[in-house]
Amino acid sequence: MRVFVNNVDGFLAGSVCADISFLEDCYIVGTQKGCDVNLIPPVVKKLVPRLEVRALLKTIASCDVVVYDLHDADFEELEVVLRVLRKSEISQDIVFILISSVGVWSRTAREFEQLPEAEQTPVADTKPSEQGAEQPDSTRSENLSRRPLKLKGEDYTCRLCPPKFLEWRTIESYVLALKSKGTIRPYVVCAGIPYGNGEDAFFGLFKAAWETRDTLRVIGSGKNYLPTVHARDLARLVRCLIRKTPEIDYHLAVDRGDVTQRQLIEAVARQFGVSYAIEQVSVLEAVLAEFADVLTMDLRLEPSSLMESPADTEERSNADTNIKEGDNVQQDAAGRTEEEIVTVDGDVAKQQRPAFRWWCEAGMVANIEKIANEFCLWRSLRPVRICIVGPPGSCADLLAAGLASRFHLPLFASEALIEEQRNMDTPLGKQLREKTDEILTSQGNPKSSGPFFLPASLTSQAIEASLSLRSTAYRGFILSSFPHTAEEFGLTFMEDALTPESGTEIHEEPAPSPPPPSKGAKAAAADPPQAPST
Repeated sequence: MRVFVNNVDGFLAGSVCADISFLEDCYIVGTQKGCDVNLIPPVVKKLVPRLEVRALLKTIASCDVVVYDLHDADFEELEVVLRVLRKSEISQDIVFILISSVGVWSRTAREFEQLPEAEQTPVADTKPSEQGAEQPDSTRSENLSRRPLKLKGEDYTCRLCPPKFLEWRTIESYVLALKSKGTIRPYVVCAGIPYGNGEDAFFGLFKAAWETRDTLRVIGSGKNYLPTVHARDLARLVRCLIRKTPEIDYHLAVDRGDVTQRQLIEAVARQFGVSYAIEQVSVLEAVLAEFADVLTMDLRLEPSSLMESPADTEERSNADTNIKEGDNVQQDAAGRTEEEIVTVDGDVAKQQRPAFRWWCEAGMVANIEKIANEFCLWRSLRPVRICIVGPPGSCADLLAAGLASRFHLPLFASEALIEEQRNMDTPLGKQLREKTDEILTSQGNPKSSGPFFLPASLTSQAIEASLSLRSTAYRGFILSSFPHTAEEFGLTFMEDALTPESGTEIHEEPAPSPPPPSKGAKAAAADPPQAPST
């Protein structure tokens, strides 16, 4: 099966190529939008130059599956491809999949429902509007206590879009019109705001949170709902369309997390340890911001029926009862499950059962730790941990403050961290207070032999306990005036040595015996050399 994917080095196209490569006998060809060959997925077998239009059209017409992502597509190129497919005589069957955006739904008329009491929030005081009139409390309370009803893919004929996505909606109609050809089976996958895999639409948000900059803002009240989807879940839906070819033409690729704009931004800020309160700006103030139109939409969408997880279907539970106890049940990376049933003759019979395996079904906020780790992994972001120690007069504290300001890293003084743990009502705090009293008593007695300093075991525990209370996993930190000794360094930053398990004995091999000396060596050993006479 030959599959064409446009701009395989794009954000979503890379995930699509990686997922559909698990299909049987899949040969992927595509185009490239940039010049970085490192962004091309290794599963892509051939690249077609975009400037050679005839070769591009010939390649597309010879493929069994064509996938176009509007997020990274050249609209003029796509219009030429659709025009040629509509007018040409195509002998083989072609599955044409267009990946669109929920932006084409952003102005769709929708109904509202009351929020559950557990999700309702009290009305906060807001600034008066530009006209000088403040919105009545009753009206604001009514707006904050309701949410839009979920729209389904079957409602796509009623979708309305702003002028920015008008061309997207037109291309969706052109693709769906290819169904009249008979040999072309078109599908439109309307994707929510994509996230994960290093981020694209939310890259500015994650970057500002990782750098702990005070630029995070909520547009408007932040109570609008954002339909989102992980890039891997979108790619898996494309694979399901290729494998199943359902009758439904329009599919919504969104997760099941009903997340508001404020909840999303606060979750990202909290995960990266942003401590300041996030302010809100008006829609007019953010009109020139990137992706402001996407962050201000208010939609709740129902995911496609193909995105039902196996736990939600009764077929899976019924099928599990037919599996004998002790059978080996496995799942491959494409989301399929295989049961290896050993027959009486000893042969192995494999039965594949299609199932949609979610990556982030509960949404972005529920999986924020996973998404943050993906962002750091894909962007090669590693925490920076710096310890600065120097004798009196070396300006170590000044150097630490300068580095913290330059690299936007949190600065901690070891004395302040130990004092914080000493004031806590914990077993460690009790030990620190008792040991401090002993030190003060010893310092007041000239004949005392100590102790005069906190032991390294206590200081290392206090530093580790204080750092664990702060979010330093992603950005790192700068620690001044610590460690003072090599023992403190080893206890705080070195990994524990591997110890043998209980009940096991360590058998040391005897040292090999030295080789027998030669004859000359024996003579030399018998007659040791004498000191030269003077």
